[in-house]
This record gives sequence, C-alpha cells and structure tokens, in this order.
Amino acid sequence: MQCTRFPSLATVCRFWTVVFVIVGLGFALTPQLIAELLNRLAATLGLTPGIPTGRDSLWYMLALSLMATLAYLSWEAARPQAPPTALRAVLLSKMVSTAGFVMAALTLASGWLLGAVADGFVALTLLLAWRCGARGESA
Repeated sequence: MQCTRFPSLATVCRFWTVVFVIVGLGFALTPQLIAELLNRLAATLGLTPGIPTGRDSLWYMLALSLMATLAYLSWEAARPQAPPTALRAVLLSKMVSTAGFVMAALTLASGWLLGAVADGFVALTLLLAWRCGARGESA
C-alpha cells in the first residue's frame, strides 16, 4: 500500500480529537436532536430507525465519559514520543463499539449500522495512519 498521500498519525489523531470533542458536546447538550438526526438518516437510507433518545440512562453518562476519554487519548496519541497504549486504547474502543453496533443492527434495528460505519471508519483511518507511520512512509 502506498502511504505517501496519507496524513501522518499525529494529524489523524488530532482530527479525531476535534471530532470526539464536537460529538461529545453534541451528546451532552442536544442528545435528543442527535438521536433524532441519526434516526432520520437511517430512515432516509432505508434502514430501520431505533436509536433511543434522552438523558435518563446510564448509557448516556457512559457515552459522555467515553467521548471525553477518547478525546484525551487521541490527543495524547498525537504527541511525539506518545506511548502506543494511547492509540491502542482508542483503537480498542472503536473496534468494540463497531462490533457492538453491528450486533445491535442485527438484533434491534438496522439503523445501528450508522454507528458501525462511523466507528469502523475511525478505526480504519487510525490503523492506516499507524501502519504508514510505522513504515516511515507517511507524509
């Protein structure tokens, strides 16, 4: 694979840090709107909507803490001489959530595939940037 045009690991990690902060703020400030938009997108794509809304759940609080942790870890992973554990933790989280979203899509509502695609894309871009950087071919 040619990596010369792929952004550096630091650039990719910083990008995802910003995304995690923005999405985390969206979850914190407008969880109802986020869920409604995801359900509308699912319906538009021919998927079955089924993403619950509201702040009255243990999972809501856990999602907020996870977004904060992911933002911190991806920021740390962007540093020169960053320990590989920071990036590995973000990758682990995104791979587990991708699998979880696939399971939810198979058992609850196909709209959960939106989460699988999003988190799978995050993991893929981080893996590619890591691989390219390890080979010394990143731009």
